[in-house]
Amino acid sequence: MKKMIMKKWVKALRSGNYKQCKEDLCQVDDKGNLSYCCLGVLTQLYINERKRQKKGNDIKGFAHIGDYEEIYGYSPDINNEGTPAWYINEETGLLPEEVAKWAGFDILRPGWGGGSIHGFHEDRSLSTMNDGYAVVYLKPKSFKQIANIIEKNYTNI
Repeated sequence: MKKMIMKKWVKALRSGNYKQCKEDLCQVDDKGNLSYCCLGVLTQLYINERKRQKKGNDIKGFAHIGDYEEIYGYSPDINNEGTPAWYINEETGLLPEEVAKWAGFDILRPGWGGGSIHGFHEDRSLSTMNDGYAVVYLKPKSFKQIANIIEKNYTNI
């Protein structure tokens, strides 16, 4: 992963400006408030950078909740955690390839879409750390805990 992107990402995760959610990159509640998983924060940083450069969002298959039915032809499924706000090729929880390439993830390695960390012993991926995992009873980590892990292991993402 690129060091410059890592620094922006961990700063954003530590900032307190992003509410944390599980299972989706970004969720919206019934009042229109957004929450993000750790990979969703990275995706939002990418979107912000594209806007700053006055470039359009080039994520293939990207749709906001309001555009979903028009693009895909049917209404989205809602999970128990909240309403997904973003869809990428009908998927709500995996990092878009464009974002992974921008950040410098090794997309040739399996698991890049979930933010896998090569050789990391504690958990399988950043998405697992964010969400927790009931099968092996992993407790979800906070954004600050995830930021610390990213900072120490970014060269292996």
